[in-house]
Amino acid sequence: HIFHFRVWIQVFHDDRDLEFIQFKRWLENLYASSILKLEWKSCEMIADDLYLHINSKYPGRFVEISVAEDNENGCSIYYPR
Repeated sequence: HIFHFRVWIQVFHDDRDLEFIQFKRWLENLYASSILKLEWKSCEMIADDLYLHINSKYPGRFVEISVAEDNENGCSIYYPR
């Protein structure tokens, strides 16, 4: 299976509060370096694991994570601040 991710994260101002390309690379590296693993997890479990890492590095932000298996079926979870 191929998992597709979409991550929305709150920014606090419009002057590069968060560099999105750096954020994307950091997220990709979590899986490339095996900090996070997909293994047998459901889409919901994958989203929750990813959120824990995002919230640890960028606390106090609204986050939404969408994970879809084969870009067809999946979940979209809101994580309020």
